Amino acid sequence: MNTTLLLNQFVTGFFIATILTAGPAGSSGNEPTPATAESIVKLLQKRQFVLSQLVKVQTETDRNGKTGLESVVQARQQLLLVELELATSHEERIKLLERSMKLARELEKIAEAKHKSGNGSVAAILSSQSDRLKVEIRLVRERQKKMQG
Repeated sequence: MNTTLLLNQFVTGFFIATILTAGPAGSSGNEPTPATAESIVKLLQKRQFVLSQLVKVQTETDRNGKTGLESVVQARQQLLLVELELATSHEERIKLLERSMKLARELEKIAEAKHKSGNGSVAAILSSQSDRLKVEIRLVRERQKKMQG
């Protein structure tokens, strides 16, 4: 298996895992002070801007044939992670998780297409399916929270 594919799988798995463990800003047991919370939000907003620029750059390089769709999808997934951290309501998180599900499905289709063309492995397909299921579980949990509160 080539190094790029392994790196892509690792990065994708990392970001999906982050989606599953990230809650809204300030939702951990140790609540930050108002000043710290404000600085965290500002940093998240800066990261959101940087990632939105990355999505634009990756999309353009994909159009020019310099990178593949997978890098665009991964950049979009990173942006969604930040947006998920900035989300303050169940409705926002549900919408973001639904978008994340679409991206996870895209990555799964990419893995399947690579396997069919001889450039991917069954392990990559299974990994992408596992990642999609993690996001789906988080989405179901978020919908339950909305219904309960």
